Amino acid sequence: MSDNSGKSSERVAAGLKATLHNPNTGAEAKERALNRLNDMGVQVEEREPIKAADTGKVEGK
Repeated sequence: MSDNSGKSSERVAAGLKATLHNPNTGAEAKERALNRLNDMGVQVEEREPIKAADTGKVEGK
């Protein structure tokens, strides 16, 4: 996993949230992004179910 020292935690969180909502991102990458956000203590607001691009399955439900 990458080291985020020197990076703005708000920008890192924004990038991880973008990963969650990108329809071209696979389920495994979305799961890792969600785990990192949880580790950072960031609440993720669910606007709609997150779908994995490669399977079309709804994640987290």
